[in-house]
Amino acid sequence: MCNDVTTIVHAAINSAGIAWLPFDIARSYIQQQQLVPILTEYSLEASQLWAVYLSRSYQSPLVRAFIDFLSDSWQQDILPNK
Repeated sequence: MCNDVTTIVHAAINSAGIAWLPFDIARSYIQQQQLVPILTEYSLEASQLWAVYLSRSYQSPLVRAFIDFLSDSWQQDILPNK
């Protein structure tokens, strides 16, 4: 058992077993054909991203744009069908 995702990914790439990884971590390895999805009927709980800020009334346009960017990027990374 290992709790270091980098070690787990490298072990799976080097044929040392299978790895149960969130899609946002596995996606690039799958696209590069370094990893192959198996047991696709099983899935991990969706990842969550939280943005913590003081208040909308004091929020600068730059902060709002950054939060929107993170939200859009995160959705693309965690959803395999996008």
